[in-house]
Amino acid sequence: RAAAMDAHLRVLVILSSPVQTYKAPHCLSEFDESACFVSMEDMEKYVRGVEARIRKVVAANENVKVIDPKAFLCADRRCPVVIDGVVAYNDESHLTWTLSGKLGAYFVESIDWLLDGGDASVVHPERSEVH
Repeated sequence: RAAAMDAHLRVLVILSSPVQTYKAPHCLSEFDESACFVSMEDMEKYVRGVEARIRKVVAANENVKVIDPKAFLCADRRCPVVIDGVVAYNDESHLTWTLSGKLGAYFVESIDWLLDGGDASVVHPERSEVH
């Protein structure tokens, strides 16, 4: 820990995406889209212990940040398998390429912090704009 701080290393922790009860394609083939989701209550029970430990480490280290995908993959205490008309999952927990491509904006600020402290004056020409 001290070595990482002395070296000014930064760590970005990305928590788990919601884990669905059923594989998304199977659920969508058997049920109406509105029935294909995991509740935040179930998800919180599933990850509570691990995420509590991770958040404790993050809180104790100024060089560590966390992104919680549940913040943008869930709404109204539900984590659906279809988001904005796009199938979100290939299975129970892996996001589709289509949805992943639409999520870049949620990571830009944290990636900027990871790379250069979020200094807006630093330009990254190799990084494409998020649309």
